[in-house]
Amino acid sequence: MAIDLLRALRHRRLVLRAPLELRAVERALREPRFEAHRRGLDLPVTTSDPALVGAASCQRDGRLRQQALEALQRLPGPIALGFVALRLNDPFAPLRDLAAAILRRRLADAPPRDVVWILPLLDGTLPRLHVDPRIWSALFLARTDLGPALLAALGDPAAELRRSAFRWCTRHGPVVPADTFRALLRDPDPALRRQVATIALRDGDAALHAQLRSDPDPHVRLLGLRALQHDPDGLLAHLFDPRANNRFHIRMWLHDLGVDVEPRRRALEALQDPDHQLGALGLLAEVGRGADLPAVEPLLGHPRAAVRREARRTRAMLEAYEAIGFGGGAP
Repeated sequence: MAIDLLRALRHRRLVLRAPLELRAVERALREPRFEAHRRGLDLPVTTSDPALVGAASCQRDGRLRQQALEALQRLPGPIALGFVALRLNDPFAPLRDLAAAILRRRLADAPPRDVVWILPLLDGTLPRLHVDPRIWSALFLARTDLGPALLAALGDPAAELRRSAFRWCTRHGPVVPADTFRALLRDPDPALRRQVATIALRDGDAALHAQLRSDPDPHVRLLGLRALQHDPDGLLAHLFDPRANNRFHIRMWLHDLGVDVEPRRRALEALQDPDHQLGALGLLAEVGRGADLPAVEPLLGHPRAAVRREARRTRAMLEAYEAIGFGGGAP
């Protein structure tokens, strides 16, 4: 991606659509490994294109960065504002101070959509800021007109913008509508679904919790499983989760409830169930014995690659148990 960005800069055709693409431009212009691709690159600071001027503000030459930063304060739009935010971490203290002054001034009257658009850049910058991050929180909180822009950003194509907007809404408002909240649980970005699932877990809505437990992401499923900590039947129904960490938590919670799980017997029985074969193999690798090898052999030729892979891993584990005499090889 960095090489493509440098090629676009060389031909003056740089188009930036997502906030974190600005960070990619900065890396391409500063990291030594791209030095050969930067050779002979001349970036203007007098153009009205904020993408080109912003790229110039990321160069290794401090004098050129200062000229570009001074030019950015006169350019409208979120791209210019975002490149100013990146300079909050400039290695040269006077440029950091200049960027902070420009950002304070611009955040006070910039359009709400532009302010919301740079949230991911500040989210990723604040932990390393040389300025108290509470200053920026105060500036954003002072803008009482950001609500509609924040809710609109929850449907933006850029995943990092959706994540930042949701994080801001949960901390400071506005309240995310119920329909939007449910739709975010089906978002293609797993990191956002984890954020939403953490909030959904505090809700007593059983339907939401069930939706979490059917999520393809194991971290989201674990959050949904936490709602079943005191429901032994519900936990047993998910005993064959494909993720080892989730299976461990289920068995731990069942143990705390005083339930005799008999995981080995259940795993051997579930090997015949197409819906649970993957998790059953994983569980058998954890609790099985060498005597269970014949039950695993038929699955080594399973049509699904994931099942074949798990069957090979389980066979290797059971053979190791048999070699060291774990469990005495008893059935």
